Amino acid sequence: MTIAVPLTAANEFSVHFGAAAKVGLFTLDTAGRRIVRFDVTKPPVRLPCGWGNWLGARGVTVFLAGAISEGALQRLAAGGLKVVAGVRPEVPLTLVQAWLTGTLRPGANGCEAGQFAAAAPTWSAPTPRDNTCAGACCCLRGLVRAQNDVVDCRS
Repeated sequence: MTIAVPLTAANEFSVHFGAAAKVGLFTLDTAGRRIVRFDVTKPPVRLPCGWGNWLGARGVTVFLAGAISEGALQRLAAGGLKVVAGVRPEVPLTLVQAWLTGTLRPGANGCEAGQFAAAAPTWSAPTPRDNTCAGACCCLRGLVRAQNDVVDCRS
């Protein structure tokens, strides 16, 4: 099983899906509840809203997202992914471990009708960007420290 997490250019968790530059792919041993491999990759499609089919073709079944528009949710679902929205900023590895152990507690999706929820202090005000999905809100802060490009967790 593989879980994907949106990343910034600096390999931090991208709080807003539309601002993601890369994706972290975590290969899991669900029976043993452990991560066996972590890869960072840049999808061939520049806009994150076009990643659904590409991720699905790579065996990704779960996508952990912070703020994500309804359109982006639909596009990922069309690729066969189950999206967990409202994930709070954290180190990507920590987020996936929490999902594995059943302790991940997402909050509200900060993206509603193209706007951030007013009660989400960690998100920036909406700002137009050229690399977001149409109608999506814009978050510019990752708030998570970087991961290595490839981590083999078996060693």
